[in-house]
Amino acid sequence: MREQLILDAAEAAAPALRALAREILEAEARHLGVSLDDADVLQRRIQGAPAVYVTAAASQLLERLAAAEGTTLPDRGLIAVLARASAQLLMSGIELNGSAAEIQPSH
Repeated sequence: MREQLILDAAEAAAPALRALAREILEAEARHLGVSLDDADVLQRRIQGAPAVYVTAAASQLLERLAAAEGTTLPDRGLIAVLARASAQLLMSGIELNGSAAEIQPSH
């Protein structure tokens, strides 16, 4: 399954998902004192710095979505792995491509 297909499916299921993801990503970046400016993001990526805030933001997104659905995400298993991978791809895509409004699903 292609990464963009996962993102498109997530956005189709919850149109506000990317806006929420962006909000959480920005909060995590502020909390950890990193900038989401394009040049800063690219510089960190080039230097191989781990995107800790992206991982943390992905975890927060999953927790919020699970709480909204009144469920919990298992620590292990295929669903947990797919959910975490999808959330991290979404956060990474937002980080690299700018604001949620600028990110459009590919068709």
